[in-house]
Amino acid sequence: MATLRDDTSRMLRSDRGSGNFVAIGTIVLAAALAIGFPIWMLTRGAEETAETAGAGVSRAEDLRADALLVGAIGVAHSYFTSNDSFEGFTPQAAAEWDPSFAWNADPVASPGAVSIRGVTASSVVLVTQGGGGRPLCIATEGGEIWKGTTDAGSAADCTGTP
Repeated sequence: MATLRDDTSRMLRSDRGSGNFVAIGTIVLAAALAIGFPIWMLTRGAEETAETAGAGVSRAEDLRADALLVGAIGVAHSYFTSNDSFEGFTPQAAAEWDPSFAWNADPVASPGAVSIRGVTASSVVLVTQGGGGRPLCIATEGGEIWKGTTDAGSAADCTGTP
């Protein structure tokens, strides 16, 4: 026959064991929240972040293309200064002046390359591809420089003037 003292002792040991399970469960739950909450927060904003990053990449590509065109128009002006005309400013002639550019005469703009178009004695237009496949142009005529966002064939096409 069990005594009251034995029953009380068993109950205390039993309560002590269930307390350990509660403590372990609490720790597991806290760990799951500590890992899961940041992941949930990251995935919640992932779509917005992808859109923002895409816009940032497009803007960076536009800046790179703009810098490329500004450098290339400098080469064209050097050619003009030496020859008193843009006539003869072909991809081959441009490459002799500055071979660091990828010069071409393609009718469609391509990224990282400068297409020479609309060469006259007093004007030239240069075109490349910017962010999102958008063409960018730079034109010079009479010492003035214009920029545009078209796949221009002439200085007037780039500037939008008639």
